[in-house]
This record gives sequence, structure tokens and C-alpha cells, in this order.
Amino acid sequence: MAEVHRFFDSTDEDVREYRAAEFAEYFAQFLTSGVFNSGDTSPLLVTASGTSMKISINMGFAFIKGYLYKVSDVPLELVVQTADPTFDRIDRVVVRLDLMNRNIKATMVVGTPGANPVAPNITRTDTVYDISLAQVRVTAAQSIILPQNVTDERMLDTVCGYVNSLITMPTDSAWNDWLTRKAAINADWNNWYETAKAKYSEVAYQDSKKIAFYFGG
Repeated sequence: MAEVHRFFDSTDEDVREYRAAEFAEYFAQFLTSGVFNSGDTSPLLVTASGTSMKISINMGFAFIKGYLYKVSDVPLELVVQTADPTFDRIDRVVVRLDLMNRNIKATMVVGTPGANPVAPNITRTDTVYDISLAQVRVTAAQSIILPQNVTDERMLDTVCGYVNSLITMPTDSAWNDWLTRKAAINADWNNWYETAKAKYSEVAYQDSKKIAFYFGG
């Protein structure tokens, strides 16, 4: 079985070169894909002003399969496709890792208009990986996106989620081990207590007999 080792400096006699995919594979061992939580509710939050067909993605970071994405300086605006004249539809705002094109970009995934529209599926293949920031309901025959028609999906682990560490401890086994140790400690304590109680009860009984004899009992 092949062995892989990285990363090491090059020398004149032994040149070491590494691809971006190798670094991504390395970083992907430590963190899940998703949005970086900066301590508030705003990183990569999708909003609509209610005055146009544009949506806005707030500044923030995302991490997808070892690759970094960032909206910096000012919010990013995307234009939502024109509404259907008859039926509503639901679009999705995704951040898409595209390995073939070597980029990560925010994009609109357009849904299908219908009497009961559903959100389009996200794409997750060997070369394309989406995380969904929000759903956007596009009302039929309307030329604006209302703020209440944007549904935040950043916290949904099935389509996005916040970045978390993959370095964990086996908490179930640790907890079970603690319960076993606790039971053993309790058993030892109960045994000591019962032994001590029996011992000192006998002493007290003998002392009571001596006291009774002294007073003529």
C-alpha cells in the first residue's frame, strides 16, 4: 500500500512540489465544510432590501473541502432571475466549489415555478460541492424580492452548517468509563460504610452495657 507524506522543504537534489489539492486534503482533515461563525449572526447572511431583484451576501468566510472562500470589504450582490408570470418559484443562494474551473463563487440556483414550488437540489459531486446559504422565494409577476421571502439555511447541517472541528474525543466511551468508575467508587464507599456502621454499633452496644452495669441496670 502506498505511503503519503507531506509537507517538506525542497533541496537542490530533491525538489518537493505540492498541488493545491494536497493542501486542501490536509486542511479538510481538521474542519468540516460550512460557514465560519464569527461570533454573531451576520457572516454570509443573505438579505433582500425589498426594492429590487437583488439579494445581498454579507461579508464573511466559508470553508469547503479544504478550500477557503471570503466575501470581503463590502457585501456581494447577486441578481435573481426574472419572476415567472404565473407561478412562484424557490431559488437557492449557494457557495459553489468548482474544482474543474478552480474557483469558489456564490451563485443562484434557479428553481422550477409551480403551484407548490420546492427548492432546487444542491450539487455535490467529485468536482462540484455546494453549501446553501439561503432559499429565496420569487413571487410570480413581481419585480422585487421581499425580505421575508429569504430563508436562512446557514445553520442547516444537511445543506450548509457552521464550520466545526473534526478533532473530537470519544465522549460516549469516556462517559461510560466514568459511570463504571463511579459505580465502583460507590460500591467501595457503601461497603466501608456498612462495615463501619456495624463496628461502631457494636462498640456503642458494649458501652451501653457498661453504663447500665455501673448504674446498677
